[in-house]
Amino acid sequence: MTPIMTSYPLKGYLILPPSPVKGYRGVDRNPFVPLVLNDGELLHKDHGEDNAPRIYEFYLPGWRQDAYRIYEDNTIEDLAEEIELLKNREAARRIVKIIEPHLGEHEIVLCEIWGLESLGEVDPSKRSGFLGYDVAYPGGDFYSAILNGLLINPHPELASQYAHVLNENRLFPRPDNIPEFICRFRSLVPSEGDSDFVVYKLSLAD
Repeated sequence: MTPIMTSYPLKGYLILPPSPVKGYRGVDRNPFVPLVLNDGELLHKDHGEDNAPRIYEFYLPGWRQDAYRIYEDNTIEDLAEEIELLKNREAARRIVKIIEPHLGEHEIVLCEIWGLESLGEVDPSKRSGFLGYDVAYPGGDFYSAILNGLLINPHPELASQYAHVLNENRLFPRPDNIPEFICRFRSLVPSEGDSDFVVYKLSLAD
């Protein structure tokens, strides 16, 4: 799989609900991003291939259209379509205020994204609200190797080697163990052998 990022680090914000997996505060917890949902709010417009709309344009006026419009107006423009990070905290706060009455509590997380080959350049300093390091897909469903290799039906060999290393947020506290971990994960989980992973350095937004 060809990586979708061209330079590191990349920084932006995700809006994340609580995880159903106790303690886990990584990216694999269904981030709020614009999606076309079959939920009765769609306009079902046919814009044609040459006039593809932004996602908010599919929706009738309401809270979801409002939130999606803000999101799409504030997405980092130089990222590939698979990953949609917000470029500023203020936009994230406006979205959270709109969605929480309908979708429940969410938190705003600052993501600093690194390629596996770039980990030697990671700044080890920890800003206020530091959560830890996750290893996950660069967008899409944000599938996390930590969540799926150590916390959900954990692989015994992976768990024995790495579960004790995780911090209170069920993330790596440092990037040192990540290259070896993802190598072992790929070898022990054949379906993920060719998958593209990046490293997320995560902190709560101030």
